[in-house]
Amino acid sequence: MSAEVIIKSNMYQDSVALMRISSQISKLPGIIQAAVVMGTPQNKNILEESGLFKPELMAAKPSDLIIVFDAEDPASGRKAIKLVDKLLESPEPGSKSTVKADRNSVSIRTAIQAHPEVNMIAISVPGEFAAAEALKALKSNANVFLFSDNVSIADEVQLKKYAWSKDLILMGPDCGTAYIDEVPFGFVNRVRRGNIGIVGSSGTGIQELMTQIHRLGGGISHVIGTGSHDLSDDVAGLSTKSAIIALEADEATETIVLVSKPASKTVMEHILEALARTGKKLIACLQGFALEKDYGNIQFANTLQQAACLAVNTTVKPPVCDFADVRVQGKFIRGLFSGGTLASEAYMLLGKEVGPVAFNIADPWHSEYHGHFILDMGSDEFTVGKPHPIIDLNDRLSMFKKVAADKETGVILMDLVLGFSAHEDPASELAPYIRQFCGTNGPKVVINLLGTELDFQGYDSQASKLLEAGAIVLNNNSDAVFTALQLVAGAGKGGE
Repeated sequence: MSAEVIIKSNMYQDSVALMRISSQISKLPGIIQAAVVMGTPQNKNILEESGLFKPELMAAKPSDLIIVFDAEDPASGRKAIKLVDKLLESPEPGSKSTVKADRNSVSIRTAIQAHPEVNMIAISVPGEFAAAEALKALKSNANVFLFSDNVSIADEVQLKKYAWSKDLILMGPDCGTAYIDEVPFGFVNRVRRGNIGIVGSSGTGIQELMTQIHRLGGGISHVIGTGSHDLSDDVAGLSTKSAIIALEADEATETIVLVSKPASKTVMEHILEALARTGKKLIACLQGFALEKDYGNIQFANTLQQAACLAVNTTVKPPVCDFADVRVQGKFIRGLFSGGTLASEAYMLLGKEVGPVAFNIADPWHSEYHGHFILDMGSDEFTVGKPHPIIDLNDRLSMFKKVAADKETGVILMDLVLGFSAHEDPASELAPYIRQFCGTNGPKVVINLLGTELDFQGYDSQASKLLEAGAIVLNNNSDAVFTALQLVAGAGKGGE
């Protein structure tokens, strides 16, 4: 085994780009483990926990790029170094998932000087530096898409108050999705242009909405993500309020859809009151919110699919496939999700039908509870020091093998997310596992394939690969959940 450490001084790289590079290096033959990260203290701690930390990394500064891997032999190490250099120099050949800049800038100040017309700046730096960079962008009179996480609540509140005072929007921190004038930011799908605007504190929830609206014949004007903490008591929905005001003023937007994971009840009530005062058609899909009073012309949806149907003036239709004659041996549904909002929606829908459902338990087989469970494998506890599962399927595939080997598993319920920044060909990675571990006597695999025919991965091509492997493929989350329920109905219910 050959250990290799490379430090490239003062070479900052975007975290999403580094996630993708780490994923590709790890898949090379002869590479046991690999990481490509910035030299922040947090990343050094992660490397130490993973067994990749080497003494020479002590000298690395936060602005330095760290490349570290264990290889089976020197030749494999040389191939890894060559690929890292190639990927750092340019995006992956043939990739349509990235937007290439016309020139490089070493700071926000020089970027603004080169492009004074810019009114939106995307920031993806380590959390300890993110607040300072966001403040620079706001002071330059630019709206901010802040992908970075690990920003303190105090900094978030300060930044959002400042943005509010300047009639700007700070999307984030920890904002995964935005689509402004058909320009993608973070994880997002390509959809047709239209008159429906979306505001949300959830990433994949937004993606599910916009793809369903597209599938139903509607179109999107703008998508404004607000960050996962925006609707907390501390932040008080400052970015959500700004987004509603912006969409209200936008002539192209005739309908506003608000989507949220569980949030502060007090903050959500204030947001709904503000939303109800707008003159647009209004729809809200709010997970965990108990409606206790009337909010004028706001229509409330119980699922993301229903919200999309309301936005385009149609009704929810049941799944077209009938699986009444299909029987599974196991009686439990096990969900392996990459999207937090989709995982949360599945958890709530299942809970209403089958009783107790465990959510994000650390070890489903060594806990006091053993039954139905949902894992959000894109949450912090699963992604520290690792690429997000929308980018890299490795962790989900490892869990897939464990779940499939449990004879009590009747259905493996999953999402597979297409679009910008997502895996180039996720179906090709998942399909062999379905064939190998879910044969005649194995569990059924039910997949919500999230995307559109405009996404660069090719929706129909991805669906075909999954269907050929034996999966059941649905085009929305709620249909996938109810299909899973139908499949286990004959095997028994319960979580005992």
